[in-house]
Amino acid sequence: MKSYILKHRQEVSWSAIQTIIQELEWTAQSIRLSKGRPVYRRANVRGVPAKRLDVLVEETILSGSEDDFRESGSIFVIDVGIKRGRYDGAERPRLCLRTFGKILLEKNDIPFRRATIDSCEGKVAIRIGDWEFSDFRLASIAQITDLRGIYMWHWSHYYQTCMDWEEAEQCADSFYIDGQPTLAELNRAVSRDLYKRARENGWMKLTVRQRELIGSPDGPQWVRESLFLKKKAEQHRISGPSGVSQYTMDESMNGPFNRIRLADAE
Repeated sequence: MKSYILKHRQEVSWSAIQTIIQELEWTAQSIRLSKGRPVYRRANVRGVPAKRLDVLVEETILSGSEDDFRESGSIFVIDVGIKRGRYDGAERPRLCLRTFGKILLEKNDIPFRRATIDSCEGKVAIRIGDWEFSDFRLASIAQITDLRGIYMWHWSHYYQTCMDWEEAEQCADSFYIDGQPTLAELNRAVSRDLYKRARENGWMKLTVRQRELIGSPDGPQWVRESLFLKKKAEQHRISGPSGVSQYTMDESMNGPFNRIRLADAE
């Protein structure tokens, strides 16, 4: 199954692009969708978790002006697609704000559509042509004082495998975030902190592909990294690369590097 499926592609105005950008919260992640393609900044609509709506914005849009693009003959495009999660396989909509130059325009017939984003009583609605997305924004943290409780909520739902209660409490007591972030920003910061500590404790969160690789597609997401390496080596030994003899595989598995790695996993 493809990790991304394009559903709609529409030309939009510069003002529509800017209106949407003003409603975004930026993550620390930059993405290049394929070799030689532009770099995209990843974001989510303010107050709406990325697991509900994922947004990518071409970096050149953030650094350029409308006149720059018009002079080069480029247009502004929003792709609407379905993105499959790497870890849980769950599907969510993805918006990709990008530019199309003359060469791409010669090969693509792109309709022009009106794009809007509205917010009313804590709810956000995005409309791009006939496509529409709406959801409630998560509350601001301005009224939330129990950061420890939020931290422990994330631990109890997602990280109990990787950390015991006592360690989680110590991490929660020391957790701090500056400013007045939204609840979506806080959730992301807490999750990032817990993820970092889980990796430091020797745990590894497996993607769907990694679970399939070790013959456990329905297994847990979090496993000991040493166990993953051991199972990966075992699967490699069973299947083996094409064109490689059993003798060569046996010798490679018995080499000093693999003996040390497998010993650590036991």
